Amino acid sequence: MTATHGSAEVGGDFYDVFRTEDGWGLILGDVCGKGEDAAAVTATARHCARLAARWKSTPGDVLGMVNEALLDEDRFVTAVMAGLTMETERVLVSLGVAGHPPAVVVRADGVIRSASRGGVPLGLFEDFEAGLDGVELAVGDTLVLHSDGVLEACDLQRQEFGQERLLETLAAHAKDTPDGMLAAVEQALVEFCDGDLRDDVSMLALRVEPPSLD
Repeated sequence: MTATHGSAEVGGDFYDVFRTEDGWGLILGDVCGKGEDAAAVTATARHCARLAARWKSTPGDVLGMVNEALLDEDRFVTAVMAGLTMETERVLVSLGVAGHPPAVVVRADGVIRSASRGGVPLGLFEDFEAGLDGVELAVGDTLVLHSDGVLEACDLQRQEFGQERLLETLAAHAKDTPDGMLAAVEQALVEFCDGDLRDDVSMLALRVEPPSLD
């Protein structure tokens, strides 16, 4: 698994990887605002997700508990969580989305699938329901989670990088390592913004490797 993260101020994006009842969990989120207050909300969301995963088996339920924990805060959080169940030559992925850009699946042959959107940000409403989806990853497939800073990065004309450019870059580098894939996106962003990448940019990539012979 590979992560890249950039932040100019305290707060902003967060991500985490942790054990769950059925395997592993990945979460990537974005807290509204910057500064110490945002950093405190970031810590709460991250800790609560890790704790909730000990008792809840699905990303939707985990995000529901994070939502409850954030209701008394004055900032909202968007997030996407993936629950991974490992099998011999595939990984079953259950996804929960809370008002966040959806996960992207890059197949080994370069074919792209963008998972479902949905859900509302965490910390806004007691009656919370995450957007749900599920995908199956085979050997060579890569799961990519990213922050909205990737899509909203702007050029000098204030045109956004957008999902289409992101998917094109990932597809073009499907044969690269996960490190190389994320580095290519980062480079594309820097070039698009003429070196002036102002917003937080966070990405996580996970690839299914062939089973070990050990």
